[in-house]
Amino acid sequence: MSTTTFGALLRATGLSQVEAAALYGVRIDTVKSWYSGRRRAPPDIIGDLAGLVARMDRAASEAVAMIRRQAKAQGAPGTVEMGYARSDAEAISLGYPTASAHAMTVALAVGRAHAAGYNVALVPRGTTLATAGAHDLA
Repeated sequence: MSTTTFGALLRATGLSQVEAAALYGVRIDTVKSWYSGRRRAPPDIIGDLAGLVARMDRAASEAVAMIRRQAKAQGAPGTVEMGYARSDAEAISLGYPTASAHAMTVALAVGRAHAAGYNVALVPRGTTLATAGAHDLA
């Protein structure tokens, strides 16, 4: 396990090393050297990953706040459906660099919703009436 800032942020985003290499336009060997600490990741990449982690955290918190508001107005739901991006293209349309980054955001929201007492079912975005009209985790 990496103990570098880059490694910690990469894990927190859900991005793989291969995805990070493609995202930042560098070779996989470069990402591996950042991850292991052999080389320092550029500050702008650290900042970008840190910003993504913060955005993911906010989106997960906002999703649970929205569930709470709806539960207060309409009564607690039996199960909350959360939609996940089925492809990188769909994730990009939501403001995430990859489907795995969107999946990590959904996972954060699921964990927080579960901790708040809500049951959650994961479904591909737009496959049910609820996810077709739902607020996007963006």
